[in-house]
Amino acid sequence: MTGPSRDITALVALPTLREASSDLLGIVPVLRRVEAIGTIEIVASVESCRDRVARGGVGLVVVDARLESAPGTLVAALRDRVPVVVARPARLPDEEMASRDEGAAARVTAGPRFAQDLEAAVQGALSRSLQSREEREGGVDARALPALVLDASGRVIEGNRAFSRVFGEGPLAGRRVENVLPDGLAARAGLVELLADAEAGGGRSRTAALEGAGGLREVYELRASRLGRNGRLLLEIFRSTEIATGSGRLGEPSGLAEQVLETMNGALLVVDREGLVVFANAAAARILGVADPRGSRIERWLRSAPLADGPVGRALSEGTRSRGAETLLTRGDASVVPIGVSCAPIDDPTGARIGAAVLFQDLSGIQALQRQALEKEKLASVGRLAGGIAHEINNPTGFIHANLLQMGEYLCDLRRILGEARALAEAVRSGDAGAARERAETLVVLERDVDAAFLIEDFGKAIRESQEGSERIRHIVQDLRDFARSDSGESVLADLNACLESTANIAYTMMKHRIVLRRAYGEIPRLRCRPAELRQVFMNLLLNAHQAIVEKACATDEVGEIR
Repeated sequence: MTGPSRDITALVALPTLREASSDLLGIVPVLRRVEAIGTIEIVASVESCRDRVARGGVGLVVVDARLESAPGTLVAALRDRVPVVVARPARLPDEEMASRDEGAAARVTAGPRFAQDLEAAVQGALSRSLQSREEREGGVDARALPALVLDASGRVIEGNRAFSRVFGEGPLAGRRVENVLPDGLAARAGLVELLADAEAGGGRSRTAALEGAGGLREVYELRASRLGRNGRLLLEIFRSTEIATGSGRLGEPSGLAEQVLETMNGALLVVDREGLVVFANAAAARILGVADPRGSRIERWLRSAPLADGPVGRALSEGTRSRGAETLLTRGDASVVPIGVSCAPIDDPTGARIGAAVLFQDLSGIQALQRQALEKEKLASVGRLAGGIAHEINNPTGFIHANLLQMGEYLCDLRRILGEARALAEAVRSGDAGAARERAETLVVLERDVDAAFLIEDFGKAIRESQEGSERIRHIVQDLRDFARSDSGESVLADLNACLESTANIAYTMMKHRIVLRRAYGEIPRLRCRPAELRQVFMNLLLNAHQAIVEKACATDEVGEIR
């Protein structure tokens, strides 16, 4: 259990607020060292302390025993709402203090180790309070097994959702526990003795069976334990089905079988007819991340489909066996892991369906290894294609480079023409007709010498060719990135035509001189798949086809074709 965050408000009840020495015991400095305490408030009377606690938000009260009417009054009033720690001077007799602070969460007496003892007492009180609050507020209804909270007289205070789902009882509060349990169960299980043991701190369990129809018996295991310090009891009920003619009980193997199931590496769950988990071995509990998943519904863990549509539901309703289906499992901490699951129905000796066995394996490690293998295979494929890819990039790079050199020469000629044009414009602006005529003749001769019309046309052609070459390089790089991209391994919606096209573009770089690759894609919707794995499959198919064609056609110098 994790410790509380630093948001607890501690209330310190001191004899007076007026004197600087009111905190003679040094309570406040100690509380400042407690990590969980964020705010410290000081009050000077019992009434102020009770009023402040009533407003809410207080997680701890520390009382200086010298406070008038304290600490007994405060302890009695607050112990069921907030932990109270009593700090007392050494000069007060222990006998007197014991009668005045009975029921306190802790008592600390001033002395050489007062600061250390008080800090330890506060930490312990906060920890116990947090645990008790979790049990009261969230533990009962969050439990997977049917559970009841009882008062000391055996009357129901509340029941959780699992109890209502399994036993279908109406309003529970105020009813006697024996009246909400199946008829005869309380007497057979010795419920009175069980609750008495729990009240004394025993926390034991008892088992009883009730006869049912069809040779089956409903077997119940009742567990009782004390809930907090307020006299309440927690009663959990685990129900399983026993075959009267058999040697064991569904969900409760015995002897050697139990040892085998508990030590096996495979995770095993057994569910009853309603999809409730009645047995889980150690491997299953470890993968699920809970101590005891019994009593929970199988749909809580498997995310693939509703019970009726999943492999477990088909095993229960149709007797269908399934093997190796991949799905996702939600653990107790809400994290998700991939699993491979196999299911088989469980029938009694009469052939009646009584449950199903669910065997599953965590595929996280296997899928990680598969992704690593896929990455290595991709790198190997890219290595085989490196020569062709380099050639495909080198060709457009070569003519882009040549075009750039040519455009550099064209730019020099254009600068000369631009220079003469500017000189002509200057002569015209100055009104020198002779100079203007001379510049115009020079410009005409220069245009003829450099063949300006061809230069402009060829310059545009070089730009277009360079753009086409750079676009070709961009496509090659994009296809290569798509092929080599790592993904999470999860299924996503993808365009299969696009996957095949980008892969074919890469593969064709090493085939084009001996192979004709014809492409005819149909109209298909986007499909849920693993694109990276499909691209690798397409690459392997294309490379294998290329190799087969080359080996067959090399002697005849024929051109092969892949469709």
